[in-house]
Amino acid sequence: MRRVAIPPEETGAMALTPEQRYRGARLVASAASDAEDCASLLAVLGLEAADGVSGEHRSRADDRGWRRGSEAGT
Repeated sequence: MRRVAIPPEETGAMALTPEQRYRGARLVASAASDAEDCASLLAVLGLEAADGVSGEHRSRADDRGWRRGSEAGT
C-alpha cells in the first residue's frame, strides 16, 4: 500500500538546503531494508528519492533517458 505524505512547509527554521536534502536522502537509502522501507522513511522526513540525486547527477541521468518513476532507462 502506497502512502502519500504531505511535505512540510519549506519556510522558517525547518527549511533544508539542497545539500542537506541530498545527504539526508542518501543516508536514508543506505539504511533502509528495501525500496518500500526507503520510500516510507523518506516520506516521513518530507524527502523524495529525487533528493538523493545531485543536480549534476540528475542532469546526467536525464541525458541517458532515466526519468523519475521509470525503470533503468526505459
